Amino acid sequence: MNRCYRRLFPLLLIVGIAVGCVWNKAPQQSEHCYLWETSSPSATVFLLGSLHVGREDFYPLDQAITRAFQSSDALVLEVKLTPETEAKAAQLGMKLGIYADGTTLEDTLQPETLTLLKAYLKENDMSLEQVATLKPWFLGVTLAMREYIACGYLPEYGIDTHFSELAEGKKEILQLETIETQMNILAGCEDDVADLSLREGLKQLPEAGAFMARIVTAWQNGNVEAVDDVVQETMLDDPRLKKYHEALLDDRNVAMVDKIETFLATDKTYFVVVGSAHLAGENSIIELLRARKHDVRQVPKAGRPAGDRSPDADATPNGGE
Repeated sequence: MNRCYRRLFPLLLIVGIAVGCVWNKAPQQSEHCYLWETSSPSATVFLLGSLHVGREDFYPLDQAITRAFQSSDALVLEVKLTPETEAKAAQLGMKLGIYADGTTLEDTLQPETLTLLKAYLKENDMSLEQVATLKPWFLGVTLAMREYIACGYLPEYGIDTHFSELAEGKKEILQLETIETQMNILAGCEDDVADLSLREGLKQLPEAGAFMARIVTAWQNGNVEAVDDVVQETMLDDPRLKKYHEALLDDRNVAMVDKIETFLATDKTYFVVVGSAHLAGENSIIELLRARKHDVRQVPKAGRPAGDRSPDADATPNGGE
């Protein structure tokens, strides 16, 4: 379990929500990658949406994505993936995600949430004692990662991890945020919001595969509207969650765009990899850049390398929709 924690926090979530294990067998073909390009007179920035966990058969990626990366001077991640980052994440997880004063989930969760949790744990041959000292937000993310791994979606095949490994020792690697920023956002919600988020997450887990199928298909098709649809469907229309949602996505998008504009003031090419949800919706990085008068275009597909078998070429490995 500790290994999962160490890999978890630089990754956050695919779009802050969905987990699952199903490839769409026959995705609609699209002409664009989930990749955008913007430039200034002296600099170029590519923006690639990431799936933070993945499968080996994600690769090789479309050649347009590969060429954009190869042309870049620097790789930019949400958080730079290093052993030091992983160690820091583990330390912060212990500090921010675990009760240290004898408190347990039975002391803090609402009855409905506790009932749902017990049912999930029983169905998955786990006991409440195994997770009793995890705070609700930490438990929610941990259970999501458990679902990823159970379905064969692993951090080592995530798109940001893939490019981090390719860039190591060859390109400058920068970051948009710090691990402290990400962890503090996750841990910073009020108790009632953490309880509500865990409760709804537990309700959504049985449908995780269907959600993931939609996310993967949307990513394959460069379909930003479909990604936004999934995000909106899974975010409750509850005023208690509004501030938390804004902190997870909208506020971070503004800070990321501020950083991206500093890249555009240089004379280099940057390959920026962020969670796919950050590029979807009316408050996305894409729309914020356009609002600031930057021309942003979606990059056409060039095709996967000849002879490659795409993930949908075979029957889905864990079932279908």
